[in-house]
Amino acid sequence: MKRIALLLMTGVLLLSAACGGEATSPEPSVAPAPMPAPAAPAMKLAGTPVPAGGSFAQGDAEAGIGKERLIVSTASLSLVVSDLGDALSRIETMAGRLDGFVVSSSRREDRAASISIRVPAEQFTMAMDELRDLAERVEDENTQSRDVTEEYVDLESRLRNLEAGEKQLLDFMEKAEKLEDVVNVFRELSSVRERIEVTWGRMQYLERTSAMSLINVNLRPVSSPEPVVKPGWSLQENIKSALRGLSSVGQGLASAGIWLLVLSPVWLPILLISFFLGRRLLKKL
Repeated sequence: MKRIALLLMTGVLLLSAACGGEATSPEPSVAPAPMPAPAAPAMKLAGTPVPAGGSFAQGDAEAGIGKERLIVSTASLSLVVSDLGDALSRIETMAGRLDGFVVSSSRREDRAASISIRVPAEQFTMAMDELRDLAERVEDENTQSRDVTEEYVDLESRLRNLEAGEKQLLDFMEKAEKLEDVVNVFRELSSVRERIEVTWGRMQYLERTSAMSLINVNLRPVSSPEPVVKPGWSLQENIKSALRGLSSVGQGLASAGIWLLVLSPVWLPILLISFFLGRRLLKKL
């Protein structure tokens, strides 16, 4: 009877914790029942698939690092093209033909445009060649490759350790008799499962970014779309504007002369006294 009462209290406590988690956090509540880890999709390390749900053994990990690589490739191009609209359309068509997709695209009238695409890693070189071919001139090109094989293997090892720890916690929860022990194990189990999800998410990100290379393309037309003579420019208006400026300068000089003349009783005696004093001082020297 004591064990049945303890199990009932544990169930009520876990149900309350789950309901409370739903009210305070956007993440789904974690029940204490064992949950199998999601099956890993097949992944290619430079052409060699890793079986779904499988994981590297230590020897396999070392062999994978030595022979097969997981590479994240990115590139940026600045192209001069004859027609912005046609170039954007051709790049979008090329991305779809190579089993890729457009990430983003923007255009500033007929002055400039930019587009970002992702293509399968095995089509990266072909995509770069086609982009160069559609340009009148390549102004700038930058390619980067980052090897994330070791990071992926480390993540996989961490995931195995976390899953092993989760299994031990579940076994301990089944054997726990004290309510305090059940609560502590449940709290630790939630933390472990959260770390499992973060690790698995990072592994999926590395798989996706290595499978689909990113290419950023900046486009500008061959000639500037600005007209030789800006709209609204008028020779007559510019002459009138220059005459108005000359008139303003003349008016300013006339105003200054009037002020000097009106204030001459003030500044003229001071100027004369200063002049005579200066002459006397020069004679004494």
